[in-house]
Amino acid sequence: MAPSRRKKSGKKHTGRRTTASLKKGFLAAYERTGGVYLACKAIDICYATFFQWKKRDPEFLSNFESARERIGELLEQEARRRAFEGVVRPVFQGGKKVGTVREYSDQVLMFLLKGAKPEVYRENCKIQMDGNLRHSGAVQIYLPSNGRESDALINGHNRLLDADSVN
Repeated sequence: MAPSRRKKSGKKHTGRRTTASLKKGFLAAYERTGGVYLACKAIDICYATFFQWKKRDPEFLSNFESARERIGELLEQEARRRAFEGVVRPVFQGGKKVGTVREYSDQVLMFLLKGAKPEVYRENCKIQMDGNLRHSGAVQIYLPSNGRESDALINGHNRLLDADSVN
């Protein structure tokens, strides 16, 4: 029998571990830890197994997406708490605790504003190009309609590349 290439975690498993029970355990660990790697480690499966399950099992994928949504909601709740209620931190003087101070997170508040009212608080950047583009040298063009890249060599100075011909 060939030796296993997978490292042993040292955890003892009692009874038979079915794929269904492993998936259920993974989802519970994922909601508890908030991370795929940590959830895999918690139930002693290899990281690639998670990706196989996601690819091959639509029900698992759906359950994973639901768990990710719940984690996102918990993170949003915590962000709101830190922005609105703040966090109590100890104050030390001369190595001794002399009191506490409540700190609020302006940065978290800004992220919440950007999410809630992006039309007002997002960082806007709009680039619009009309007409022709003058360029000399090599140009790499990305064609988003089909995902292919193409190298267009433009020889000489001030050669025109018509913006309409790129599409």
